[in-house]
Amino acid sequence: MALKYNKGDHWIFRASYGRGFRAPSLKELYFFFVDENHNILGNADLKAETSHNFQANVDFEKQYSKFLFNLNSSIFYNKIENEIKLISVLEADQWVLKFRIIRI
Repeated sequence: MALKYNKGDHWIFRASYGRGFRAPSLKELYFFFVDENHNILGNADLKAETSHNFQANVDFEKQYSKFLFNLNSSIFYNKIENEIKLISVLEADQWVLKFRIIRI
């Protein structure tokens, strides 16, 4: 969803909101790859990743004789829940670097 509002000839206000969704892939859920150099395991307990994204900006533009004055300001915020990432885990009892797909 996006909104735009023009205030006079010089001011522009914009705001937007978006909602995201990403289900874990089969690879992230059930991947199993172990050899002498790799130890990568999936995670069957992963939940879907969701997000809320907000953005707002203000623009001011005015012509002064030969010069154009332009001022822009913007802000954004992302909130991600159940983020899915591949992380490295070094277990204390082994000298093997393991990778796990986790939910943050």
